[in-house]
Amino acid sequence: MIARAQGWYYLGGGLWRLLHPRSFERIAGPKPDQFQTDVAAALFAAIGATLVVDSLAGPRSKAPAVLAVGSASAIAAIDLKHRRQIRSLFIIEAASEIAMAVAAASTAAQGPPAAISRVESPHSPPRPRRFVAGRLGEDSSRWR
Repeated sequence: MIARAQGWYYLGGGLWRLLHPRSFERIAGPKPDQFQTDVAAALFAAIGATLVVDSLAGPRSKAPAVLAVGSASAIAAIDLKHRRQIRSLFIIEAASEIAMAVAAASTAAQGPPAAISRVESPHSPPRPRRFVAGRLGEDSSRWR
């Protein structure tokens, strides 16, 4: 749920800048380098889409958690580094980014629920089989 909220926040912010730069700059302030601003917005949208899709598909790996924590931490660091040159709105954003990084890190540290600790994929090795009472059957022991 945390990753989904963070994903929608990034996706919305990135798309807002790309689709309606004038209203974005009214709130965030003028941007002297439109190219770099558009690149950053596209990256925000891509990160957001990744987090949303992963949160809807269910936990599979730690990679999206690393993306969530890393991107939020990086954005907070940049906001704080440039706090004297940017609008005070971005100090509030830095606080929300830190909160998202902490939440994503704590969620990732908990790990997946026990019921989904082993996800089958087309590339998973086949389950072992054994001979049971005259027929070939699946091994009844837990697959780990």
